[in-house]
Amino acid sequence: MELPSAQLQGVLQGILTGISRNGSTPYMRGSLYSSLMNYLSLTSRTAFTSSTEADEMESQQIALEDITFRMLEAGGEKLLKTLSMDASDGADVWKSVALSTLDVLMSYDRNAHWLYYLAQSGHLAHFIADLKTREEDLLDTLKPNPDSLAVMYTYESNLSLLSRIAGDSPGAKLLLENRIIQKLFNSAIVQQRPEDLLTSTEPQWIPAAAERYSQLLHPVLRLIISMVVALPQNEEVASQILEYSADSDLFYSILKDANRITVSSLQSLSLVTSLFYKLAHFESSLSSKASKFRGFMLRLLDKYCQQDKWMAALDIDDASMDVEDDHLTLHRQTAQALVREIIRNIIGYCRIVTVKNMVIFGGSTRGPSLLTLVQVIKVTLDYHLNLLKDLDNLNFKLSHVNDAPEGTLMLTLEDTMEPHQRQHNQLVKLNDNIRDKNSDLEQSFYVLENALWILWKHLDHFLGVRSVDGTSHLDPQFDTELSPSKLDKIKREVLSQLERQSSGRTESPLTLLTNLKPKRKPDFIYFLVGKLRSLLR
Repeated sequence: MELPSAQLQGVLQGILTGISRNGSTPYMRGSLYSSLMNYLSLTSRTAFTSSTEADEMESQQIALEDITFRMLEAGGEKLLKTLSMDASDGADVWKSVALSTLDVLMSYDRNAHWLYYLAQSGHLAHFIADLKTREEDLLDTLKPNPDSLAVMYTYESNLSLLSRIAGDSPGAKLLLENRIIQKLFNSAIVQQRPEDLLTSTEPQWIPAAAERYSQLLHPVLRLIISMVVALPQNEEVASQILEYSADSDLFYSILKDANRITVSSLQSLSLVTSLFYKLAHFESSLSSKASKFRGFMLRLLDKYCQQDKWMAALDIDDASMDVEDDHLTLHRQTAQALVREIIRNIIGYCRIVTVKNMVIFGGSTRGPSLLTLVQVIKVTLDYHLNLLKDLDNLNFKLSHVNDAPEGTLMLTLEDTMEPHQRQHNQLVKLNDNIRDKNSDLEQSFYVLENALWILWKHLDHFLGVRSVDGTSHLDPQFDTELSPSKLDKIKREVLSQLERQSSGRTESPLTLLTNLKPKRKPDFIYFLVGKLRSLLR
């Protein structure tokens, strides 16, 4: 298959010419911005997801991407000026479209030329200032029966653009110079307390006030996380975030997780736990206040390590209850995926804290039991084994897709689509599923490795690193309740959970872990299982 490169170039040139034409109206340019975003989406390399076809067309895709980049760069400052002006002024709907188009274009800014144009022209500073300027309008969208939600979508588009800019070091540094962290934490959105919105009621066609608040807050959290990821060793960024978050009621409110469990609340937890995981290296050295969040993080692990309990409390809104079962299934699957992210973040956080010789699990009332950690291992192992089984089935289908009878192929527009098109769609779907499963597999393997390591370090501390009189050489504040009889009880309980045959399995968790195929050499899990066996004899 050959891409119609010449025709595609003509389409792109027509769009760019129309945007730059004198006398064009905001409506005309807004429509062309939408066309430009669709063009860039459809011609990007990620749009070709079938592995076989991607291999055949790779050189064409690279060539088309290079041509697209050169054509966009040729538009130069005039294109960016037009876009930036529309993104700064006018009706919210067209501001949102212009901001979204700038967001997409910044992914083509290979040499940071467009980034520095936005900074030097003052547009970047204006986009940041606009976050504060529109605060009153944003707070109005949280009131019962708001007149319009358009400003909310403009705000989201603005933050999405800023997150894109923060995605690499030069952009993050420019945002830091513009005091973005202080401005975000001092904003009315971050100062708002989510529980204040729980009692408001609106018609079913308007999202609940708490949901609208999450829609405003989550882009803020993503922008803050982008800053940390882009500048991982920058103490100024870490210090500012830790200090501001420690003084913010919002973060305590989210981590307490005292309100109803919804997909939005789980998204908030996923973002906040991800932030503290990424900042854990700085926690002890930069802010003593931030360590107060540790207890909340550990209690979340205890709460969400048993799916049957939290799933029973999952709140599905009334509007969702009236739709098909497939929607409810997707809703629950989304919640389960978010909980796995939360557990991954907390386990990663605990790994970093444990490396610093801090005991955070055990028999003390200051932290959850080691059995919580064992439960995380068991639940994650079961999920991991199911993923391996699903991957085997998907790979088998992929290798035999050409042999599948026509009637068994996924049908899309079944009456008008040719058989080879249906087969192509099946290939795309299978490859997408395999990619997603492999990503989930990496995540579950990460949790298993780190949870096993944390368990080994704690057991080694409690059962191995002790003097003759039974006192600990490490962090005695956690050992006040750990008498010899209590230590023996911990050992027996952990061993019982790890050696007991798992539900629906013919082997114990330790045996199943030993037989896992290693993701890397040497096999770290095999090593950890051996260490645990020797400690628990």
